[in-house]
Amino acid sequence: MKSNTFKINIADPCSQKWEEMTPTGNGRFCDACTKVVVDFTQMTNEELIEFYRTSTKKVCGRYRASQLNKTFTYSVSVKNPWYFNSALLKFSLAGLLTFSGIKGFSQNKTKAATVSTPLKSGTSKIPVSTGQVSPKKNTQKILIKVIDQDGKPLSTAKIEILKTKKIFFVKNGSAFISIPRELKDSTFEIMVSAPPLLSQNKTINVSEISKGSITVTLFFHERIFMGQEDQMIPENSEPKKINEDGK
Repeated sequence: MKSNTFKINIADPCSQKWEEMTPTGNGRFCDACTKVVVDFTQMTNEELIEFYRTSTKKVCGRYRASQLNKTFTYSVSVKNPWYFNSALLKFSLAGLLTFSGIKGFSQNKTKAATVSTPLKSGTSKIPVSTGQVSPKKNTQKILIKVIDQDGKPLSTAKIEILKTKKIFFVKNGSAFISIPRELKDSTFEIMVSAPPLLSQNKTINVSEISKGSITVTLFFHERIFMGQEDQMIPENSEPKKINEDGK
């Protein structure tokens, strides 16, 4: 494995209005320059890296200020000539283990899993199951509503319980999050994010929560830039391949 890095810079920002462009699959079409402007403002760092990792052409893009002049790092796998054989071996072993497990389960299933205990005369025998019963988890749920600075519900967002790293996804402005048993009598913090809005941390005291909901407001505070990207490659990384026509 080796690491490559890159930065994105816009030397000459575009003055065209985003609202007047024609929507396309991954951005909008600009009639002035007859190009598709890719909307990176809704992408996470991982999605942006994946786009540039697989792209060989310069693009016109719409970026958040925090995405520009920032170093992005990604790993490049070195091909192993034995990769196919090792992968085939793993699948073969997995198949054998699965088959053995199914066979063993079917054999054990035919045996009765009950034990009769001797009782006094005149009483009936009661079968006792030897199977283990998992204890029920008494989890508490809290409704989290996520809105923007104009009070409009966000269609998508991510909620993370920072202490447990558990993640929940917002749909149509809200999501129920399950509170782990170890946190039900304590105070914990969540982080709500929905790029390009500013992420918001909120402290929740479980003991003070009623049956109502908690509302988190995310604010749009970053400047947005448009234009053709001018990639800057640090000296310790490999340059990005560009076609001869400059694209």
